[in-house]
Amino acid sequence: MARRVAAGVLCVAAVAAWGAFDYASRERHLELSGDLRLQAWREWTGIALEKPLLGHGFGRSLLRREGQRGVSQELRQRAPHYLSHGHNLFLDVAVQLGVPQRIIVVRFTTDDFMDQAGVLAFWGYAGVLLGRLDPRSRS
Repeated sequence: MARRVAAGVLCVAAVAAWGAFDYASRERHLELSGDLRLQAWREWTGIALEKPLLGHGFGRSLLRREGQRGVSQELRQRAPHYLSHGHNLFLDVAVQLGVPQRIIVVRFTTDDFMDQAGVLAFWGYAGVLLGRLDPRSRS
C-alpha cells in the first residue's frame, strides 16, 4: 500500500513539475519574442566579427562610434541606448579587443562576475580548513 501511495505521489509530482516547466517556458518564449536585446546582440556580434582578431580598439568613445556606424536604423529608433554599447559585457569586450582576447579574458573572469563558483570554492576550502583545525576531528 505504501509503495502505491509513493508511486502516486511521484507521478503527481512529475506531472506538476512538467506543467510548471511548460508554463515557464511558454512565458519565457513570449517574453523573449519582444526583447530588443536579441536584435542588439546580433547586430553587435556582426560589428565584433568585422575585426575578429584584434578588435576595433579600446574605450567608450570607440564603442559609441562603432554603434553609430553599425547599428540598424530600426534599432536606433526603437532603443537609442544600443548605439553606445551592446548591452552585454562580453560582447563589448569582443568588439573592443577581438574574439580571442574575449575568450581568454572572459574565461578567467566569469567567476568574479557570476559570484558562484568562486564563493562555493572559498566556503568549501574554509570548511575543510576549519575541520582540520578542530582537535576533535584528529585521530
